[in-house]
Amino acid sequence: MSLFDTIEIATSVKNGPRSGEYQTKDLDNCMDTYMLHNDRLYKRLIKYTVVPTEQRKHPLLGSLIPTFIGLADTDYHGYITMYSADSTWKIKFTDGELVGSELIEFFANDPDREDSLQDCKVDCENQDDDNETYEFNYNNWEYNNE
Repeated sequence: MSLFDTIEIATSVKNGPRSGEYQTKDLDNCMDTYMLHNDRLYKRLIKYTVVPTEQRKHPLLGSLIPTFIGLADTDYHGYITMYSADSTWKIKFTDGELVGSELIEFFANDPDREDSLQDCKVDCENQDDDNETYEFNYNNWEYNNE
């Protein structure tokens, strides 16, 4: 069993994945966090500081303190398959730019929802250029597309 990476999408991609958190095994598989922004994939860079043994409240837990230090453009080239709770997407990058996306599978998790694969495709196709913006706040890292 291998680890997965997380891709955060703050603003829905036109004709592509909605904003939210996705998992993938197509990158480093190191439990890293990536961010899709302005059609580019960035890796979230973290520095870990060791907590001295005498300051730890537990002998094993809390031995490292993560600190966000920046984003690095991955200049990714290739395909990535991403999974969320309700959909699977395949996105394509060429020379670092997102050039395409395809909805592979849609899961209606809630039996009361009348969503279907077709409804999801129509919703994605009808997105305008002024997509909603969502804020992520992880370890004092804030993203706001303003």
